Amino acid sequence: MKWALFVFAFVAPIIVNGIFFFFETFKKKENLSFKNKTVQKELWNLGASFVLCLISAIVGLFSSDVSAMNIFVGNLFICLLAREMTPLIKLDWKKLDKKAITPIAKAAIALLGFIFEISLFQTWSIYLLSGMRLGAFALLAYLVGNLTESYYENKDLSIIRVAFAFFFIVFLFYTISDPKAWFDAYPFEDGLKYLEDNPYLYYNQFDAFMHGQLHLAAEPDPRLASLENPYDPYQRVGISYLWDTVYWNGKYYSYYGVAPIFFVMFPVYILSGFTIVPNGLFCLTLATVLYAYGIFRLSLLLKGKYAANLPSWFVYAFSFLVFVSSLGYNFLNFRWTDWKYRVPFAYAVVGMVFFLAYFFEGLKREGIKQHIYWGLSALFYVLIMGSRPELGIIAILIVPYLVKYILQGRTKNAKGEKNNLYPLIPFAAVLVVGGIALAGYNFLRFGSLTEFGSNYQLTINDARTNSLDLEHGLFDAFYHYFWQQPIFSMKIEETGFAGFFDFGQFPFITTQYVGLRYETHVYISHSVGLLSSPAFYLGLLLPFGLAAHKKIEEWVYLILPPFLLLILCWLMYCLGGVCMRYILYFWPLAGIWAMSVFYSSCSTLTKEKSTRTPLMVLSLVLLALGAFLAINLGMNPFDGWQIVG
Repeated sequence: MKWALFVFAFVAPIIVNGIFFFFETFKKKENLSFKNKTVQKELWNLGASFVLCLISAIVGLFSSDVSAMNIFVGNLFICLLAREMTPLIKLDWKKLDKKAITPIAKAAIALLGFIFEISLFQTWSIYLLSGMRLGAFALLAYLVGNLTESYYENKDLSIIRVAFAFFFIVFLFYTISDPKAWFDAYPFEDGLKYLEDNPYLYYNQFDAFMHGQLHLAAEPDPRLASLENPYDPYQRVGISYLWDTVYWNGKYYSYYGVAPIFFVMFPVYILSGFTIVPNGLFCLTLATVLYAYGIFRLSLLLKGKYAANLPSWFVYAFSFLVFVSSLGYNFLNFRWTDWKYRVPFAYAVVGMVFFLAYFFEGLKREGIKQHIYWGLSALFYVLIMGSRPELGIIAILIVPYLVKYILQGRTKNAKGEKNNLYPLIPFAAVLVVGGIALAGYNFLRFGSLTEFGSNYQLTINDARTNSLDLEHGLFDAFYHYFWQQPIFSMKIEETGFAGFFDFGQFPFITTQYVGLRYETHVYISHSVGLLSSPAFYLGLLLPFGLAAHKKIEEWVYLILPPFLLLILCWLMYCLGGVCMRYILYFWPLAGIWAMSVFYSSCSTLTKEKSTRTPLMVLSLVLLALGAFLAINLGMNPFDGWQIVG
């Protein structure tokens, strides 16, 4: 297999640099010739990539074994490192100035990353390249460049990108330095496969895919097949089975969203040299970082559109508090067995915020950037549908914008030009491919395009008996998910005084169980209503936002989210019941809505300093109170973090 080292040493540079060359020339629309600066730059990049990949191949000759696919993936990232070194060619080494610090620093980081990877990180028994390590060094070099150079027209966006790139790099190096805490080796050990409460369901599904099958490897107890109704928990008494796992036609399946496996687990497995798979802690921490970046990104878009006069420091503080108050950090949880539940919620929310952010970013772009942003927006919508399909209802928010864009493409503007409808092609193509993949995945398992498996889960009740009860279910859903209040942590003192607020005991505020007289679902647990958080009362600024904007698409975007929240709560209550983890996508959507309403109202309320300053203070106070509540809820008794000692 060592011949593959030299094959990929030539193939990888052509692929990577060919992609960059295409986008560079397409964007600038330049005539191609050897005198063209873009062509010259890409030829230097190609040559540097060849050199580094060839060195890597030669080093690999001294190992006893190689992995062909791993070497190919590793070489792709080596090419990215090479591209960070080529700016040195343009330097005048006889007259170096302060501007030379940036390219020299970038090249030094890239070179160190390459040397470390092919030497210090090798065991020599098998030559493996870690795309994660190489990618981290490439990202670090990119970050150094952005510290001194402004590649973006938006200063605030550039700062946010740099900040999150730095945080992401720290996260990558931290996880790589302690792999046992963040990853598990594949093939999995027996202890990481099947237990009765089945905490490793995502590992089980990953392993099934690796073996070329859709059903899980565990064999169900044959007695389940003899039951008249195996989904009735009373008939399953005395029979061993995997909890919250789908049972269908004598096989076990997973109904949990499959998208995180392809968006996170397989990429990490490939980048690690086909050796390790991320565990729940890694997946949920990554989702937390991504959601935070998505909130900041969407916040800056809204600020640029509606409130350009707001200071940057306020926008950063505002965005951070929106992230916390909308349960952003609550993706992480204490109970290890719950990561199978949290992962699909977390990535559905990540998909939601990037779906909206990249769609609106694409609206104000032209050319190749518009294609890319809308393609990414569609990709994140696939992530939503492949994680928690109920949240796909938010697509209705962008429909008026799409309709308007298409209609404008049929009419000429003042210059006699028509809108270019080509950017809709990648958007539609990604949606179609993603939709076919998910529908096919369902059909191959259950014979239905729309059945994700939840009807056949072995859980607290027969899920097929759940129904959308409008008469009672809507009221119950509103109470539990909108109105239900948290409680203060209480302590009865030795003096006999009951009801004393023990402010030395954290969390100060926690959840409670409330059972209504008439519940339409059997599963009723802890919950906290949206109206208990002061952060969402920013939505009361809605009349000012509507008054400032007369476009129907903006009215739809601002008015519909509360109704979508009510529909989602009703669906969740009727089909799933009441549970703290279920609020994980109600609160983020409410947070995005409150943020959007605030920025839209700024068009009129922040023109004068006399109204701008009080509004800024009020918004930060409400969000801070909401963030305080969210931090307390992160340590709820149902599945939150616990303070030990």
